[in-house]
Amino acid sequence: MPCRARRVFLAFVVLLTTAAVTTAPATAEFTTDDRLIDPRPQNSWGVDGLDPGSGNFQYYSPVFALEEVGDTMIVGGKFLEVTNGSETHSQPYLAAFDVDTGDWLPAFDPTVTWSVFDLASDPAADRVFVGGEFPSVNGDTNASGFAAIRASTGALDPAFDVQVAASGSNQPRVHALDVAGDWLYLGGYFNQVTGADGVAVSVSRLARVSLTTGVVDDTWTPWV
Repeated sequence: MPCRARRVFLAFVVLLTTAAVTTAPATAEFTTDDRLIDPRPQNSWGVDGLDPGSGNFQYYSPVFALEEVGDTMIVGGKFLEVTNGSETHSQPYLAAFDVDTGDWLPAFDPTVTWSVFDLASDPAADRVFVGGEFPSVNGDTNASGFAAIRASTGALDPAFDVQVAASGSNQPRVHALDVAGDWLYLGGYFNQVTGADGVAVSVSRLARVSLTTGVVDDTWTPWV
């Protein structure tokens, strides 16, 4: 066989051998949380019903936000009830469930008057931040569009009395929440945020607030 043909043939053999090695099945061991792969549901509690929302923001999805706090999974959205198929309870827009059993937790019982869009938690406190288009929480109209509540009970947290407002009589809406470092970031339809110190800061749809003091950062005011 000529030298050049021999080199081509050997290269072809190497290619076939490499392909066989790379396509051969492999075995591996995986470790994971059993509850993630158990096909048997531990509990059938869930949410039901749907409030489509305002005329401007009709989102046809019952759940928009999930936030795990300790052993509790808090769920926010446009649902109206919680149910396990055999019993149903009115618990609109915000509810809590046990992360291990799936049981509904009726002790978490906030009264939210409209849709919840996002949730975030304070890792150093029993506190959950709630954003949406609701006019009030637990009857408090100062908690309009945003509220800080206790993760265990759903009661408003007076230590984090932060309020958002929109121009005129428009309903403020908080569509996004995020905790990063020592700050809580808010995004949505609002142009003023009042911190726990009572100081109001003019903003443009975005703001950040200290997690420890509840004071608005008046140096962080991006214009959007």
